[in-house]
Amino acid sequence: MMAPILAASLWLASQEPRTPPPQYVIVPIERIADRFAGDAAWNGAGLSGDLLSTSWALQHGCAEANPNGQTVEARLALKIGLSTTRLLVSYWLRRTGHRTYADVWRWAGVGADAFIVGNNFVCGMRD
Repeated sequence: MMAPILAASLWLASQEPRTPPPQYVIVPIERIADRFAGDAAWNGAGLSGDLLSTSWALQHGCAEANPNGQTVEARLALKIGLSTTRLLVSYWLRRTGHRTYADVWRWAGVGADAFIVGNNFVCGMRD
């Protein structure tokens, strides 16, 4: 009894005009390579500065504030994960045409790294 009604409704649905899926803006890789290289350079510089200043602060008697980063291996794993996440988000933003958001994302990361480096040096100089 329900089969003919279901078949008729499916047939009617198939007769309606279909709208194409929304088109996404895909930016060619040539247009984002230079800017993404800049993102990678700033990301690497910021995270390297963070690791170096953390190491320096720990040698001067400061304690690690991150409960997940109590060993050198854990801190390195966290920084590699953070670096990968930052670069993937930056690449995605640039690839989908959100250049301004990618620039904001880059400088927010650099600012956070600068704050962490400054905090490590302040802590290390206290002792």
